[in-house]
This record gives sequence, structure tokens and C-alpha cells, in this order.
Amino acid sequence: MSVENGLLALAGFDPATLSRDFRTRLHPLVEAADERGPLLEECCGAYNHRLLRFCTMLTVERSKVSSQCSACRESMDVEIFVTKLLETRAGDRNAEVSVGASIFRLPRMADLGAIESGPDAEPIILQLARICRIRGLEPIGEDLVDALSSAFDTADPAAAIKLDHACTQCGHRALVSVQVELLVANAATQASTRLLQDIDAIASAYGWSEPQIMTLPPERRGRYVEIITARIGAR
Repeated sequence: MSVENGLLALAGFDPATLSRDFRTRLHPLVEAADERGPLLEECCGAYNHRLLRFCTMLTVERSKVSSQCSACRESMDVEIFVTKLLETRAGDRNAEVSVGASIFRLPRMADLGAIESGPDAEPIILQLARICRIRGLEPIGEDLVDALSSAFDTADPAAAIKLDHACTQCGHRALVSVQVELLVANAATQASTRLLQDIDAIASAYGWSEPQIMTLPPERRGRYVEIITARIGAR
């Protein structure tokens, strides 16, 4: 499946729905676009980087996230520049961190899918410690887990991207978490809408079918849209 045909298949979906079904509907598009293999094999930071680069491929350079000031409780929109987010370093999926007498690899996206949830489940970081330890026999206790969480954050900062933002109402500064998957779902929705609008414009002007229009290279299709828009504006 080509990326553009995949985008057409997203028509009618809202970003929240896409975000909930992200692996099924958007993983294939990202993997087809960058041809760098399965996303689930990436460590979390590299996963986020691939998603953000996909945003830039869709020509989405900026977005907004909604948050709430922890001081005055006012709602606020935080503007995000995708290229700025890419400056946050991503870890190497083959990297190892040493904590105590144990060696751990960085968590990968597939590991997160193996995490158990529910009232009786162990804390996530404890489960990840058991999954990611590659050498060592010492008991995995609270002290080791706290140090491991810090080591993971240091080795893979892009696993949890946060922006320093000042509230426009009270000036309080805080770190705002960026939900990368939701950001990409928004970008894909925008790209799908733009593609449908281009197809509609060309079909209305020339009477061509959708399959005929989709055989055109994107640059040539864009040129047709420019001609059509200029013609309408000249009337």
C-alpha cells in the first residue's frame, strides 16, 4: 500500500479515533514512508523520531497541544514546532545501561505492548526492568528501579518529549508532555483532507476518476490544483 492510498483510507476518521487505533492504521503508513523496518522494534525515542519525521513528510511543520496550567488551572494551547521536537535526542535501540550489577537494554515499543495492566499489576518500570535486563542476578528492588528509570531517561530523552512553556495567564512555567501519536494522527487527518480536496478539484475541472488522478505524481497533481485555483481566482 502506498502512503497516499493509505491516507485516502483514513478519510472520515477523526484524530482521536486514529490515535486509539494507531498501530493498525498508521504504523503501515510510517513504515512504508521511511522503509526503516517495523516500528515496534524501535526504542521509544527512535519511535517518536520516526513519527515526527513522518509529520514533516506530510508537510506538517507545526501543531498545537491543549494543556492546563497547574498553577491557575487555565486551559492553554501550546504551539509545537515539529523540527524543534526532533532536536530532543533519541536513544539507540542497541544501547545498554548499567545499574548496580545489572545491565539493561533500552525498552522497545514491543515491550510496552507486553506490559500487564490492572489493579494487581506490578508498576510499569518494574515490569520493564524484568523484560529488559540482559545480565545480572541481583534482586530488582525499589532502589534499583528508581536508578533504572533515571538511566532510561538519560539514555533515551526522546522517549518522553516535554516542552517548557509559560502560561499566558499567570506566567507559571511548567513542562508540557507531547503526545506524539496524537500529533501524527492530527497530521495524517490534515493530509488526508488535503488529498481529497485536491482530487475533488481535479475531478471537477477535468472529469477524471479518482484512480486516474492518483496515478499522477504528487508534484504534477499539485500543479494542476494551482492552475485550477488560479483559473477560479481570475473569474
